[in-house]
Amino acid sequence: MNPSKKVSYLLEMGIIVVWAFAAGRALLDFRPNFWPPGAEFPLSIRENFFWPNFLRCGVCALWNGNMNGGYPALIDLQGAPLHPLMAIPTLLFGVINGAKITIILGLALAGFAQWWIAYLLGLGRVARVWSALIAVVAGSVTGKMEDGMVTLVLSTACASLVIPAGMNLARKNNLRSILILSVTLTSMVMSGQGYLQIGTFLSTLPALLILYITTPTRKEAFRGILLAGIFTVLMAGVFLVPLLHHLGSVIKDTDGNFTSVQPLEYLPLNLVIRDTDYYYQNSLQKLPFPYLYVNYIGWVPIFLSILAFRLIPKEQLRTLFFFLVGILLVYLNSAMILPKWFFGMIAENFLIGIRHPPLFAGLAVPYILGLSAWGLDLALHKGPFIYLHGENLVTPKVRLSWVILAIPLVWAAFSAFKFGSSWLQPVQQPQEVGPVLNAIKISSSEWVQLPGSELYWSVFATQRNIKLADSFHPWHLRDRQMIPPAGIKAERISSEITQPATGLVIFGILIQEDPQIHYAAITSQDENTIPCKASSIGGWIRVFCQSNQSGTLTVFEHSWPEWKAWIDNKPAQLIEGEWLQLEVPSGRHQITFRYLPWDVPSGLALTLIGFGLAAYLWKKEAAPDQTGRNEGGPPLPVTGQSAQEHGRTQAEDGQDAT
Repeated sequence: MNPSKKVSYLLEMGIIVVWAFAAGRALLDFRPNFWPPGAEFPLSIRENFFWPNFLRCGVCALWNGNMNGGYPALIDLQGAPLHPLMAIPTLLFGVINGAKITIILGLALAGFAQWWIAYLLGLGRVARVWSALIAVVAGSVTGKMEDGMVTLVLSTACASLVIPAGMNLARKNNLRSILILSVTLTSMVMSGQGYLQIGTFLSTLPALLILYITTPTRKEAFRGILLAGIFTVLMAGVFLVPLLHHLGSVIKDTDGNFTSVQPLEYLPLNLVIRDTDYYYQNSLQKLPFPYLYVNYIGWVPIFLSILAFRLIPKEQLRTLFFFLVGILLVYLNSAMILPKWFFGMIAENFLIGIRHPPLFAGLAVPYILGLSAWGLDLALHKGPFIYLHGENLVTPKVRLSWVILAIPLVWAAFSAFKFGSSWLQPVQQPQEVGPVLNAIKISSSEWVQLPGSELYWSVFATQRNIKLADSFHPWHLRDRQMIPPAGIKAERISSEITQPATGLVIFGILIQEDPQIHYAAITSQDENTIPCKASSIGGWIRVFCQSNQSGTLTVFEHSWPEWKAWIDNKPAQLIEGEWLQLEVPSGRHQITFRYLPWDVPSGLALTLIGFGLAAYLWKKEAAPDQTGRNEGGPPLPVTGQSAQEHGRTQAEDGQDAT
């Protein structure tokens, strides 16, 4: 690739990153009590405590022992702790501030995906950068923060990246393009939630078949898709193996009536409505939850995408058809028309588990912005010139289309910027959190009950390794649904109630301790209860007991097949049941419990094999400019005249921008 082109592309990438940081600049306030908006922000980041725990005690982090009796870590789809854009900021900046950086990186990633689409179409820098800037602040990404779902921002961006990766495979069909698609699919799979992943498999992948079917090397292309799928399974093994292992043990809410679904004819209107109050209403048959429906990009991209129909040359109808089918599939799936037809008879339980199909609609934005960039690029090179008279021998000139489109393009970008960044304003958390948690004294890993409907408590409590007994969770373990008894309770009371004789009231919250409830205790043969001292962090629990009688030790931590126990460093047999239990002889003993699963190490081995093999094949595969081979035919895209007007050659159009 021409060095000057590399510099140009890097500058364009830099503009996208600066735009993303400008949109999310309010999130750069690193005060720990200033959080991104949205009530469910804690749900999307509390699994990231996996990394602080991992640094403290290694494999103990594989068990989340801070919530509702504990459960295997890495199976909660609300979070995405293993995704690099979530893990690295968490390790560098902490759980809360790292999530703020992840949001901004997610915005930038959405812009990169849009830039890549425009690049593969062979478009000029104005169309590439402009469409990318709109994608960064599009409501389909920024609007997800109305509910605080960092993982939805990340998974939307990762799902957008699959589109150009698939286009790249259709164009080049070499080993490197297969590996690139594998990496983007792996990134999407590991980005949390599940909605955008389902939407991608129902919409993006079927649409890409159009490009593969119509290529001269379609057999090789389909083999490439199969190989990309195999690599994806290997690379995502560390996530997929534990998920599949425990999938049958997880219960989540369902919605057989699909109450969140908006009728098909109304869904496209969310692309152009930027009235915030509208999204908090039930109008046009939607729920008053903006994050499900906000996809704003504005009228200018819509008009430009329509203009593309008039200007796109006939020889590019195949690519145009791909974009149109992609948009159609997205909206048919968002309205649950295709899923009901396809899954209704064969997988009804799976279908009713998709509670929020409107989230799929955000996947239409990359297609629409791709068409609008295409229309813009063609329009900028159509029409007459305006000649600017001057003293120079060469008369300056500019196309009339540039003059006409300049103001709408700038207005569209800043309109989307203003609306998108409005969903990213941080909110200060209640002042009482610190004093209340400081007043809670834990002596033996007791479970603590805090105001359950206030989700922010879970993050602040987990920071202090406080185990929450009854915190809201969107799913449950099928055979472990009991909540452990709380030794300490903190409940809100009204201002009219005077402070009781026992307990402490701080900021209207009553803190009481129940001395009869213990995290770990021996029940002797004569039904006496002998409390034991205990310390726990994740899947590593140590209990110190002294009893004159033998009995059954009960630790109020959910039992699970991979738990192991030792009494005085000698293996012991656990008793099956809801909680960790085993028989303990009389005397003074140290009992150790460790959660040592097989699924995560096995999955990690697959991931290492997948990435190792991919790196080997990538290095082995000669670069295109070294071999001069035909890599699957011409670029997807613009005419030769347009490419030359951009100052580019067809050979440069064929380079890989990744």
